[in-house]
Amino acid sequence: IKAIKEGLNEKSNVYHVHDMEGLLAGVFIKILCQKSKLVWDVHEYYNKILKDNPINIQGRIFLYVMCLLEPIFIRLFVDGIIVVNDDLVERYKKLVKNKDIPIVAIYNYPLIDIKDIKDSPSNNNKKIRKIKKDIIDLIYIGGISDHRVEFICKLAEHIEKEKLPIKITLLGPITTKKFNVLSYKVINYIGV
Repeated sequence: IKAIKEGLNEKSNVYHVHDMEGLLAGVFIKILCQKSKLVWDVHEYYNKILKDNPINIQGRIFLYVMCLLEPIFIRLFVDGIIVVNDDLVERYKKLVKNKDIPIVAIYNYPLIDIKDIKDSPSNNNKKIRKIKKDIIDLIYIGGISDHRVEFICKLAEHIEKEKLPIKITLLGPITTKKFNVLSYKVINYIGV
């Protein structure tokens, strides 16, 4: 309720929301200020968070209801969607169902193909060689859930197998015990 009151006091033309609580507040603001635009900025796979993470019962119920309402909210109230990867672009294209809502991917990771880091005559490799370090540092900051840690472990396995000059540093809580990220030499886990 506080976010809705503050949002209404702003009298903005555009409201940019990042999480399910923000989406709910944004929908109420959009209903009350129909001339404003609502942008849904999605960084998470909320349906996977619901399935994979141990959250309290109130949080679980809220997230479950919001996952059910999200497609309706998008079709009725959202004016634009920002996502962080191509999988989310495809997911939201299906949810939009031919409604004219722009979906834009703003990647929050470098667009370097891991295959191009090995020695080869490719142009991408020449670009990578211009980096003045012997080792490329990949740093992940944030919560590390099942689907993220699975990807990180696969990446670490590939890096070690191919002997690539890459190190991964993880900062954030690991919310799963399914994978042991510490078993990889290329991973440095700092935690929270």
